[in-house]
Amino acid sequence: MLEPWTHAFIATNGIQLHYVTQGDGPLMLFLHGFPEFWYSWRKQIPEFARDRTVVALDLRGYNDSDKPSEQSAYVMEEFIKDVKGVIEGLGYDRCVLVGHDWGGAIAWFFAYAHPEMVERLIILNTPHPAKFAQGLRTLQQLLRSSYILFLQLPILPELLIQLDDYNALEQIFRGMAVNKSSVADDDIEAYKNAFAKRGTLTAALNYYRNLFQSWLIQRSWSVL
Repeated sequence: MLEPWTHAFIATNGIQLHYVTQGDGPLMLFLHGFPEFWYSWRKQIPEFARDRTVVALDLRGYNDSDKPSEQSAYVMEEFIKDVKGVIEGLGYDRCVLVGHDWGGAIAWFFAYAHPEMVERLIILNTPHPAKFAQGLRTLQQLLRSSYILFLQLPILPELLIQLDDYNALEQIFRGMAVNKSSVADDDIEAYKNAFAKRGTLTAALNYYRNLFQSWLIQRSWSVL
């Protein structure tokens, strides 16, 4: 019988990151997206913890992890260092790396920076970075990605997302769900509570404000 998951903190790259862990065995590391936190993996954690040590991070700036105040702290180079420090700090030299959305982007870049540390790479809802960059050269994809440009604006995104008790978060999770009832009220409250923590919303938006700078760090894309 599995022990319940536990909460812990780990020092990496000069900051403290919060994570949830369960199970024992080779490391399987989960990286969430926006607007999420470790909780997004709550249904996957016990399933994969049957034969692995599962770790679901709060990325820097999110929920209970540290939130550096400088916008420049939210760039891909720092995210890669964070992940490397977590893997090594937990006593491993490699892992199965799982990422969704922003977590998927970080996982892609990490796998190119440190392929020796990635046993398997599992990406959800994030295209290969080269394909993403190629898509942004088309008008159709630019229009579909216009929200990214909005989220890069100063102040305004924070104000709109916080309106009506963070109603925008509910619209994001339920608005895109095929089965609206699959997202419980308790789940919505969990996300709202995470983003209501001081500094979280601006930190999360800083990922977008530095997006193009982050994407430029990789100049060529070989086969992994």
